[in-house]
Amino acid sequence: MGVELTGRELDKAVAEALGFKPCVVWAVLNEDESALMIDFDREAEARKWWDEHPSVHKNHHLGTLDVYQPYSELIDAAMRVVEQMRQRGHEVQIQGGANGGGWSVTFEPDSQRRATSAGPSLPDVICRAARQALLK
Repeated sequence: MGVELTGRELDKAVAEALGFKPCVVWAVLNEDESALMIDFDREAEARKWWDEHPSVHKNHHLGTLDVYQPYSELIDAAMRVVEQMRQRGHEVQIQGGANGGGWSVTFEPDSQRRATSAGPSLPDVICRAARQALLK
């Protein structure tokens, strides 16, 4: 199925596949935009901070980032994924979690196809199974 995504990469892939929109934040970023120093909800706040901290100008710049909800980390965000998959006609099976055991999630759009993932974190397993189902 390709590269195994984790964390923010998995969240982005699932969100994009389901049509969920990111939140755009202003941030002070390093040169290759792989890390942010600080983020802001509004451009004016970001520019004010930037103007007040000229020492960071050498190795950083002001820009925007698309930030997706942590679908693979928080159960309330992961349940939005489940709801969207159901709306798309997928049967959903969630099993496990008892006595500290792992979880198994299956999305089944029809009797011929199914996507299943298992692991210790329910939000992560939901996202992995959803991504697998959406790639089929």
